Amino acid sequence: MERIVLTLEKVRKSFGKRLVVDNVDLEVKAGEILGFLGPNGAGKTTTIKIATGFLSLDGGKVTICGHDLIRDYEKAMQHVGGIVENPEMYKELTGRTNLIMYARVQGNVPKERIDEVLKLVGLEKRADEKVKRYSLGMKQRISLAQALLHRPKLLILDEPTNGLDPAGIRELRDILKSLAHNDGIGIMVSSHQLAEMQLMCDRVAIISNGRVLGEFKIESLSDGSRAKNHIRYIVEAEDQENAKQVIEKSGHEMEMSAPGVFDVTLPKPESSVLLKELVLADVRVTGMTTLQTSLEQAFLEITGGGSSIE
Repeated sequence: MERIVLTLEKVRKSFGKRLVVDNVDLEVKAGEILGFLGPNGAGKTTTIKIATGFLSLDGGKVTICGHDLIRDYEKAMQHVGGIVENPEMYKELTGRTNLIMYARVQGNVPKERIDEVLKLVGLEKRADEKVKRYSLGMKQRISLAQALLHRPKLLILDEPTNGLDPAGIRELRDILKSLAHNDGIGIMVSSHQLAEMQLMCDRVAIISNGRVLGEFKIESLSDGSRAKNHIRYIVEAEDQENAKQVIEKSGHEMEMSAPGVFDVTLPKPESSVLLKELVLADVRVTGMTTLQTSLEQAFLEITGGGSSIE
């Protein structure tokens, strides 16, 4: 049975008269990376701040490793590590000293754990340099080390790839995937970089206007199991006008990516139906393939082409 490390049930939050988070239901499982996406103003960051205890909720329930966040706050938060907004570090001190100070605040963190997390994030050779000399990627990694000191079962990261170069993003991705898949930590991460989220995450939840509109496994983007598929029909060039009429009559969304090449968006069971209609109309179909759906395509479908990512 899959262990749930974070549960949000009917969570609501308003600022004045504006409802920002509207009955959000969400789960994060141990050993998975859940991507959390939303357009600007969708309620994504507010939801993350509620889950990390930075904001109170107006209604609903948050449970972390079996502990109610309101009734049993301290025990719930013992299981959480997070990077929300810009984590604060003492820049005049070394990375190691920052971790030592944070470990004292946490309590019950053995000395050897500091070396463990430094090695885990790849900073063991730079640990005794001052934080002010760190690159942005190194600062993100020392912040991650700090979040991991007390061995959390749930890690929540808000835009952790912001400002990182491609190499830094790849390094962070590899670390997070190892933490989830090898160490069994449940990770909830937000990012505006959809292509990176597709590479990093096991599952994605999309929020818009305060509501979670869709959840799906990343693997479903490439195996054709999403509600809509993108099918490419290739026809003889002289038959393309006839094919265009048949596809337009079917009412499905269509693009011609090249002469005789039609990319059609339609529900999975109807792909063979359309093929049959083309053949009955004497259209010579020379190929039919399922195109890989990108996370960006899925995002636009679910949000109705909503505004830019938060």
